[in-house]
Amino acid sequence: LKSLYILLRLMLCLMPTWFLVPAHCPREWLASMRSCYSVRTSALSWHDSQCSCKELAPGAHLADMKSWEDLLFVSSHLLTHDNLLLLWTGLNDQQVHHTPLGNTLSFIIRIN
Repeated sequence: LKSLYILLRLMLCLMPTWFLVPAHCPREWLASMRSCYSVRTSALSWHDSQCSCKELAPGAHLADMKSWEDLLFVSSHLLTHDNLLLLWTGLNDQQVHHTPLGNTLSFIIRIN
């Protein structure tokens, strides 16, 4: 599993829409009620993925699932990606990134 982890990492970038009308996300971004999402394919570390998201648009960052609606919206889109193996999100256990575990929705995805 570790070799898969290194081979493919997808970034899910979130851009808050406090300065946008939800229906007016940048081209090729997904619009939800409160946010714009973009899935990018690249082989980057968590930190580099976060930096890459910040370069995409003002206020963009790795996505964090703060509600079941966020999770369902993102999950429904990701199900269309047959090649999806791993995904970086904003959730981490590093206090230096100011997103300690527990500030976002806790969930378990079960694959049968």
